[in-house]
Amino acid sequence: MSLIAKKTLVDPKFGLLLFGGQSVLLASLFCYANWNGLGLTHDSYYYLESAATFRQTLSFDNLGINQYFPFQSFLIMMLSILGQYGYEYSFYINGCLLIATNGLFLWITLSLIKSRFIIICFTFTMTFSVSQLMVHSHLWTEPLFLFFLAIMWLLTIRFYNKPNLKNLIWLVIISVLVCLQRKAGMLFIASTSLGLFLVLVQNRFTYLKVTVVALFVLVLILLFGYLGGPNIIGEKPSFVFFLDQLHYYLDTTSAWILPLPIPYYLRLITLLLIVLGSMVYYLKKKNSIPNNHIIAIFTFVFFTYFIIRLFYDRPDPSEMERYLSPVYPIFLLVMYLIMEHLLFKISDRRKLIMQLVLLIWMIYPLIRVAKNAHLWHLRESNNKQAELPKI
Repeated sequence: MSLIAKKTLVDPKFGLLLFGGQSVLLASLFCYANWNGLGLTHDSYYYLESAATFRQTLSFDNLGINQYFPFQSFLIMMLSILGQYGYEYSFYINGCLLIATNGLFLWITLSLIKSRFIIICFTFTMTFSVSQLMVHSHLWTEPLFLFFLAIMWLLTIRFYNKPNLKNLIWLVIISVLVCLQRKAGMLFIASTSLGLFLVLVQNRFTYLKVTVVALFVLVLILLFGYLGGPNIIGEKPSFVFFLDQLHYYLDTTSAWILPLPIPYYLRLITLLLIVLGSMVYYLKKKNSIPNNHIIAIFTFVFFTYFIIRLFYDRPDPSEMERYLSPVYPIFLLVMYLIMEHLLFKISDRRKLIMQLVLLIWMIYPLIRVAKNAHLWHLRESNNKQAELPKI
């Protein structure tokens, strides 16, 4: 069944009702969190100042942006068009993008998942996500980036179902926008392309698979200028940062599952058990799991982004939630896709227990996002230097 079909797997009226309720909740959370305006960090001031310069010069020469590969320029160009109202209008733009991005992921979910219970759980978890609300509550590149990525995931699945030239062209167009918004977009494009290729050829052309994987590694090396070419990325990875970044990323990812006040090692063990258990279950049951290739592609993309980003220095632990926000939705989607199949296979009694545990667990993201939204709500309107509370 094609993802972009005339009919979803469930009643469209159910999807519209869910989207309506989700939109009201998201709008309420967003408006409350940003009552005194969007938060501003050092990056935010850079975007605003760069937009003012670009508006005057119509050139990236003085902004440190490669004119041939103008990564991270889309937001700057948009802010330059908005002019002196860039900050104020960004409030409305971010709010609309938050609703639109969640709506796109709801569309994906409705097209992949049959269980209404799982669809509701996924929608609830996405709605009350700290990482998603955080990045939309600040003047950052992430809101547009996440919106473009959500479209890219839709088109990726569409191309998987129907790999023709038309779908490929649309995928290329959105990929360009993803790169223009953030340099990290290249990691998503490279890993998504490779993941698509590997699942489409499946067990055929083994020599071609090896060649493509080798080219993938070579391209990554070339992007950083390690073979004498220009450093297109603009940053150089280093092993020096690996262990610190691994700790920060695992600390943040484990907080998606359990509250931060719980000791780190307990959260880490829980996270590893869930992830490894899901992977083992998937590998054993993959032939019977619907959308198993979509799960494989998203898992490959997640780990590619997660691992490669470990080699970049991001010294502020409070912003790790921000850097991992692009992969949070696909992490969540993969977990729920596997859970749907598991619930279908187990006995009714075990199914009821798992459903109750999941419903009780969802109190946690609800409380966490409410606390963070309240802290952002308390930002002074005359001092918009954002604090990034970590609860």
